[in-house]
Amino acid sequence: MREGKGKGCGCGHWQKLRMGVGFCREKAEEEIPSPEPKLSYAQPRKKKVAIIIEGPGKHEERERERERGAVLGKAYGKIREMFEMKEELGRGRFGVTYRCMEKTTGREYACKSIAKKRSNGENVRREVMILQHVSGQDKIVELKGAYEDANNVHLVMELCTGGELFHRILSRGRGAHSEPEAASIISQILSALHACHVMGVIHRDIKPENFLFTTSHPDSPLKLTDFGSSLFFHKHQLYTDFVANAYYLPPEVFKRSYGKEIDIWNAGVILYILLTGFPPFSAGTAYCLHPFLLRFTSDLP
Repeated sequence: MREGKGKGCGCGHWQKLRMGVGFCREKAEEEIPSPEPKLSYAQPRKKKVAIIIEGPGKHEERERERERGAVLGKAYGKIREMFEMKEELGRGRFGVTYRCMEKTTGREYACKSIAKKRSNGENVRREVMILQHVSGQDKIVELKGAYEDANNVHLVMELCTGGELFHRILSRGRGAHSEPEAASIISQILSALHACHVMGVIHRDIKPENFLFTTSHPDSPLKLTDFGSSLFFHKHQLYTDFVANAYYLPPEVFKRSYGKEIDIWNAGVILYILLTGFPPFSAGTAYCLHPFLLRFTSDLP
């Protein structure tokens, strides 16, 4: 502190400072409003209430946004306004197939309803795209349309009333098909596979359950269905994921290196079953088959 400028000096600086501080205190006390916290804090809360009251418009907009098909990429539709659902035709891991009737025409179709909570959205989208791509082929079930609501994706397809090839095989018991019968069936299966492969699709789940007779007539044509495991493929492309039923697995699946030839192997297994009445090999699980398949050779009995 400089000499002559301290607290004890007679220059009057400290007196002026005290007067200034006192003046500021007086002004501050004058400018502080009388406390009315209820009135002061009520106004922002009223604004919040107003925002909530205005909310339904925003809520409806969010609902419309949510209802732009999460899986199919289009607005939800009320399928029961267009189709009358009838009896159940079959049930699988991800959904149920019903007979349905189009209300405007009276025509009957099969409706495969896939539960969204139990299925992968990308797989369902791919199945729809592939069905749209291959529809119109002679040996493939035709897709009429795909619809979506909050819980399910509905695939409305051609109705085949003759049942599965699997059930026809079972109805024979252990009796094998004749060679002409087996030749007729396997030629239709190979025609369906040829159509798929030419159009760049690998089915990956060829089995008797996925071939349907169009009518109950003994000589009814067959059609391929269920493209849930299918993929678009490129020439020479190999796949590694584990697919197909244990009875129909080719060795390449265990080696994690397979292509469209998996479908041909599956067809060969079906032919063996048609001619003999039983599969060429069986085991409790796919992994039990692994060592056996890698060294498998067989002759027809």
